[in-house]
Amino acid sequence: MAFSTTWSVVDLDNKKHGELTNIVAIGVKCTVTEGSYKGEWSSRFKIGSADTTSSDYIGFSSITEAQALQWVKDKMGSTAIDEAEMYGRMVINTQKSPAAGTSDNSLPW
Repeated sequence: MAFSTTWSVVDLDNKKHGELTNIVAIGVKCTVTEGSYKGEWSSRFKIGSADTTSSDYIGFSSITEAQALQWVKDKMGSTAIDEAEMYGRMVINTQKSPAAGTSDNSLPW
């Protein structure tokens, strides 16, 4: 089976500045699946003070999940994105292969 990867926003923190509500942090999750197996990676990204005069400013009530994900992925870069997805695949491979030489951590006497 092939791995399938999805990214989602799991949290948006906001802070009110006068009459504007700005996003201050974005929580994201990367979910990798293969059949019934699932591996997940999640993190939070802080955003600095928003420039409300910028032509590309997006207020809290107008942001979409796609915009938030794109911002996070731009900040992460392709290497970190690949590593997050590889972590999910590693979790799945661990689930599929029972650990050799498992121990119950009991004392030998």
